[in-house]
Amino acid sequence: MIPKEAPPPKISLIRYSDKTHETSVVEDVELLKNVFRNDHRFWIDVQGFGDRTVMRRIGEIFDLHPLLLADVVNVPQRPKTEPYDNQLLMIVRMAYSFCIRD
Repeated sequence: MIPKEAPPPKISLIRYSDKTHETSVVEDVELLKNVFRNDHRFWIDVQGFGDRTVMRRIGEIFDLHPLLLADVVNVPQRPKTEPYDNQLLMIVRMAYSFCIRD
């Protein structure tokens, strides 16, 4: 269940290769349908789950199991892995790096 106070989704698509990477903002969730056809290595970053329609559509586009999608929007959660038929859900904490200079 998506909490009422959840912020709206902000979606970024990160395409990467051995030599480069490119990040773009996804304004229309329907554009994600073409990602599998064109890219083999990509990361879709969704921050905010406050729009049930967008989250449901992402689930449809990527054929996500309904329980997997329910886990995704149930935040915060402890890190875990959960196997599904042809998918593996991994919930992890985002790694951040910073540098302290004198």
